[in-house]
Amino acid sequence: MLSTCIAGWRSPEADFAHSLLSGRPDCRVLPLHSTGVEVIEALRVDSIDAVLLPFDWIEVARSIKKDVAPALPNDPALVLIGHNPRLGTRARALSSGFDGVIDLSDDTESLVTTLSRICSSSARGDSDVLQTFGVIPDLLIHPVQLTDSDDSDLLDLLAIGSTDEEIAHALDWNIQKVRNHIASLLEINGMKYRTQLAVTHVSSARIPDFVRTVVE
Repeated sequence: MLSTCIAGWRSPEADFAHSLLSGRPDCRVLPLHSTGVEVIEALRVDSIDAVLLPFDWIEVARSIKKDVAPALPNDPALVLIGHNPRLGTRARALSSGFDGVIDLSDDTESLVTTLSRICSSSARGDSDVLQTFGVIPDLLIHPVQLTDSDDSDLLDLLAIGSTDEEIAHALDWNIQKVRNHIASLLEINGMKYRTQLAVTHVSSARIPDFVRTVVE
């Protein structure tokens, strides 16, 4: 049986997740927690498999990962919850200390299956969606190397899903120049897909110090 702690002050995501999991025979759901202090205290007095948090609780996740988890007898998984979380959000979550992501738009059975997988030690920090695009946690701790000052603007446009034509129009470039710049960025960063560039660029701005420390 999975023991879960769900947190979120006035969070629709937290309320929704609590309603989905409560009453299931394969889940033990603690009362909804409203503050980070309540979550940390619950972790210290109870054996919890997973803490489910909305993304705006990122600082709580960081504190748990850095200061609380090392002193606990078990190692609870920190799980981002949200409705249709975007690729950039998934990347930021993994790079900022979350162990996995749950899409609340999935049916309840799929949600529980995903949660169980994340709680297994072998699946920590894994995301099937990100893996499909070659985006892995180790990649996310390194900022994208730029070839010139224009590349930052190009990456900003890539990160919001702009096409080559839209980028060319926004930067007043021709299409070939856009493609040449993207190809150059991929080469110097050792990447294969433009999605890797976009997600790494988005996530690098939100990487806390402890992530770099753990990996290095």
